Amino acid sequence: VVEGDKIVTIDEFSTNTDGFFILNNNIPVGNYRLEEISAPKSYSIGENIYFKINSSGVFYKSSDDKFLEATLHVSDLGDKTYSFNVENSISYGQIVIDKRGETICGGKETFTEYGSCYYPEYKDAPLENVTYNIYDENNIFIESIITDKNGRAKSSNLITDSVYFIREAKAPSNYIINSELQEVFLKAGDRDKVVNATLSFNNLLCDVNISIHKTGENFDSLSTEIPIDNSVFSPLEGAVFGLYAGETIYNNKDIIAEKNSLIGICTTNENGIGSFSNCFLLTNYYVKELKAPDGYIINTNTYPIDIIYNNSNQVIMPFLNEPIKNYLETSKVLSATIVNQDYLLTQEINSKNDSKNFKLGKNNNYGILIFIGLTIIIFVFFSGLILFYKKIYSKKRHHYFNRHK
Repeated sequence: VVEGDKIVTIDEFSTNTDGFFILNNNIPVGNYRLEEISAPKSYSIGENIYFKINSSGVFYKSSDDKFLEATLHVSDLGDKTYSFNVENSISYGQIVIDKRGETICGGKETFTEYGSCYYPEYKDAPLENVTYNIYDENNIFIESIITDKNGRAKSSNLITDSVYFIREAKAPSNYIINSELQEVFLKAGDRDKVVNATLSFNNLLCDVNISIHKTGENFDSLSTEIPIDNSVFSPLEGAVFGLYAGETIYNNKDIIAEKNSLIGICTTNENGIGSFSNCFLLTNYYVKELKAPDGYIINTNTYPIDIIYNNSNQVIMPFLNEPIKNYLETSKVLSATIVNQDYLLTQEINSKNDSKNFKLGKNNNYGILIFIGLTIIIFVFFSGLILFYKKIYSKKRHHYFNRHK
């Protein structure tokens, strides 16, 4: 009952299987409001219906705010019934997806002893061209939607009060697909409004990690010939490597770093392993040694690396299985010091570039033999030199005495 601003609920009804309900009570003269408080599944709740009863009959208010007379029905017994229709419309909704992700926006130049090195800089940004598939509650495919430049995608109108499933089908290049199935329930809205169910997702950039394995000629196998058997090589700690871009790096059309730019530096650990992380996402790289451990000749080769993506855009991390090898410097020995019979502590090496020191291990017979051999060579050299001068001096003296006779 509507009496000015006062509204009083007098009864509650439900429609039958034919969509009807009848107010059997004799309703007194007055103003009334018929309010739908719940609708069938997938239907929107209808507008409120206002009607009035007076001595002339029953009148209901139309959508254009005019009161129209309800349809009169008279039974055989003379009972009067007034009726009017109320229509409900199907409720529709849309699934809205907002997609964002970490994006490389530039490069930070860092100055090192090996030259400028560039590292990626990141920002959060909308992701375009991400494809999602939508399925109904029976896992039947409905449609695919693709995000725009703002990272947003909308479905077509879907029936509400239903469960839907969403799965990412395609991610942008260099991003990892989030293949987890997402569930969403579209709830019916009020009065013909299209309702939205908004979902927000983030994609992760592929994480590129490049590992190398470094070995060098073992000190215990020092010889005049380059060893062929890999068993004489051991992991090398302290070798410095550079990772270089095999292609020009762009941010849209802007160049971040030119091809052949240094984009990573690593130092091998005690197991001879070095790793590059936080790399630019490229398809072509190469590795080059920047500094060899003390006592070793630098490896001047370059090692190309091609990144391979699997079906989920996850990077298969390349690992240079064939070790990068270094060989001992073998130039002239200047000096050596023996601490005791079992240890050769220090050996100075004169290379083309600089003198270098390195330690040799226990029971290194090669070092002892070199020392003894050098001692013998020096002794023989000086002994021969003394005999040579003695012979010359003897000849000169003999000549002197013959002249004076």
